Amino acid sequence: MDWPEHGAMPDAFMKKINQPVPESMTDFSVNTNPLGPPAALLAELPGWAVDVKHYPDYRYEELIKDLAAWNRVEETCIHPGNGASELIYITASLFAEKKALIIEPAFSEYRKALEAYRCEVQSFLTTEEDSWEVDLSAFYQALDEVESVWICNPNNPTGTAQSRQTMAAMINACEERGIYLIIDEAFFDFQADPVTYGTEAARLNGHVIVIRSLTKMYAVPGIRAGYALAPPLFVEKMQERTPSWNIGSTAEKAMRFAASLEPFRQKTAQFIQTERSRLLPLLKEAGFTVSPSNVNYYLIRRSDEGPMLPVLKKAAEYGFMLRHTYSFQGLEGNYIRIAVKQKADNDRLVHMLREVIPLC
Repeated sequence: MDWPEHGAMPDAFMKKINQPVPESMTDFSVNTNPLGPPAALLAELPGWAVDVKHYPDYRYEELIKDLAAWNRVEETCIHPGNGASELIYITASLFAEKKALIIEPAFSEYRKALEAYRCEVQSFLTTEEDSWEVDLSAFYQALDEVESVWICNPNNPTGTAQSRQTMAAMINACEERGIYLIIDEAFFDFQADPVTYGTEAARLNGHVIVIRSLTKMYAVPGIRAGYALAPPLFVEKMQERTPSWNIGSTAEKAMRFAASLEPFRQKTAQFIQTERSRLLPLLKEAGFTVSPSNVNYYLIRRSDEGPMLPVLKKAAEYGFMLRHTYSFQGLEGNYIRIAVKQKADNDRLVHMLREVIPLC
């Protein structure tokens, strides 16, 4: 059995490490908002149920109008999707059998989608030694015959964001060569100062595509909701490959309602920044090196460079599910991804790690 490709899969994870599922487990492998769904959104859900007996507007005109206003772009630059995963696959289909470059480590769905459309996929690895920043000189050399470049910014699993200067240089390099740069911004709004490239994506003849998900910030993975920001001609191509009624009525209303939740986003970002800053020295004292994350999760490795698998197994015995990194290119299981959760849970985690490190 292979390692589970995603977090929040406790049964598959425990089966892989050959341990019974404990009666109680705190899941630090899932990186949705630790504050949970917005109360205002949950309060609206019962009222939306009445629309399940009707087909939604398959053109999603009102949704697109609201998303465009929210992002301050033209409506022709918006393509709503059934979560970011659908948008990733639709986008990948437009580069079938072409050469693609993935900035890694990265979300595994990029590679799966590209390989499903018989793309030649190459990795561009970032490293801890470079603070997970893209080496631009090496990046330029890697662009030969490439049709698309894929990057998660902020990155999953490191939590780090490329500098504005690096992103500007990457965008310019791709524009000059006619290469599409796909930027997954699933976690951008967890940053204290949210950096987004949606404006670049909305350029008439540009080559930037931004993919967004509502799953992470609003902690609603059961509501498959996302959207892409892209040049109008690219949006038209996406529309041609998208089935009618790809978004249910509940997801449609949730996306429209999310535009009113700016105070919730700000509250979340502030909480994450404060709690992450508090945890950093505690984890270092416990014997770990921590990635310079900007969002609601981070990578850790042992400062003594010892193996992480025993830590994963021992943590599971204590009732903590942590995210392995065997499915991330370039990490080879030498790190663990940990989500930022509520203060009490985070304190329990640090206490547990202090106890298990001497045993591993």
